[in-house]
Amino acid sequence: MRFSLNVKVTIVITLTIFIVYLAGVYLVTKNMSKRLRNSMTENSIHITHVFYQQLNEIYSNIQKTQKQLQASTEHAGDFKGVMYVEIYDRDAKVIAHTQKELVGKAPEDKLNPEFVIKILDSGETLVMEHPDEGRYEMFVPVLGTNKLNKGQILGVIDLAMVYKPGMELSHLKDHATHIIQSLQLSVNDSYSNFEAGKIYMQDLTVHLAEIEGVDHVEIYDKNGVIIAHTNEERVGGKSILRA
Repeated sequence: MRFSLNVKVTIVITLTIFIVYLAGVYLVTKNMSKRLRNSMTENSIHITHVFYQQLNEIYSNIQKTQKQLQASTEHAGDFKGVMYVEIYDRDAKVIAHTQKELVGKAPEDKLNPEFVIKILDSGETLVMEHPDEGRYEMFVPVLGTNKLNKGQILGVIDLAMVYKPGMELSHLKDHATHIIQSLQLSVNDSYSNFEAGKIYMQDLTVHLAEIEGVDHVEIYDKNGVIIAHTNEERVGGKSILRA
């Protein structure tokens, strides 16, 4: 089968006949063994096909909302006086940036992850003035709007503005506040749908593992990082089944 996703899915089927062989009990004839293996193979193909159909829709939506987040930061970067905008997830990692090539990389300001973690815990807005660095910065929380995460703090937006000597600070604050509020309106919804999609995908792997004959399911990206797993503790780790 051919699939359009940039992810790999591993569905492990536990074969009863294999367990019987390991136990050293040969209660099944050779012909019966072949029929059982064929049956299990057909069943696994059917399960995988149905699963991929659902995963296709979910993962496409995740990719779409991720693009919306990136587009929002790039659009905000076009406003006068904006140095950059970056969006952090709950792990204090950059998932969107006005400079797309910086997505996934450590921020230039090494203290930013610490500020992000504090905001994730408190839900408060953080304003920082750096006249010596020519920068005025605002950190604000991203709040969930989807029914699966409504009211939850999902991430943090960091807006950096040009702050030059002689600039009227009150005007700069008003301008930055206007930009950040507009940004929050779009990012809150996009990020909420992004997180909801990941929840749906995780729930789907757990549900699939409840089907008789399925041992576990894991979904991992092109880098071999697990993005959904029957055992949620494995998410974020490396797949042991990757070739």
